[in-house]
Amino acid sequence: MNSIQKKITDLGGVKFLDERNKNQNANDNLTYADSVVGALPEQRVIDFIKEYGFSTFKNYVMIKAIEKSSFLSSGEIELGLIFGFGDGTDSVKDAIDTYFIEEQLNWKFFPLFEGYPGDIIFYSLEPETKGKIYYWHHEGDINADKSLIANSFEEFINNLYLRQEEEEEEPELSADELASVNERRKRVGLPLIDKNRNEIA
Repeated sequence: MNSIQKKITDLGGVKFLDERNKNQNANDNLTYADSVVGALPEQRVIDFIKEYGFSTFKNYVMIKAIEKSSFLSSGEIELGLIFGFGDGTDSVKDAIDTYFIEEQLNWKFFPLFEGYPGDIIFYSLEPETKGKIYYWHHEGDINADKSLIANSFEEFINNLYLRQEEEEEEPELSADELASVNERRKRVGLPLIDKNRNEIA
């Protein structure tokens, strides 16, 4: 098991939308991407898409942006679908067709994940930023619609983490529960508590 596979396993694994789509038309998609965008990502990115394309994480997997922006106020990003090699919706080819236009993402890129609705996470293919991972916001202003997530694909994978569920607040104790609890605490010499379980001075 390589480091990427181990990380995906540690995050709880993925589930495929349609097993038939897995690893289909990789060469066609890569040839198309190269002809339209003019470059391809490193081999480990291609291998990642071949293995995990058309899947989503079973758990809520997050990453924190390096660059803060108005559209990512908390800096936290939940990862959506992994684009795959195939035909139709959610494929690498479809994402390039949809977003690689002047009115959308006028930047050489290779699509990796869906972000929040309408947004994508991509691998930069621009010469000066090649290999860096960015988040693109579909409603952002031109030249202010991208936020740096990681300086490399390896860093991106390493920085993924599971969303921490907020602890639910315990409900207030009823009068009967409070009386019972305080009776027991009194017997063993502990200070009394109020209905919110705070000790009474």
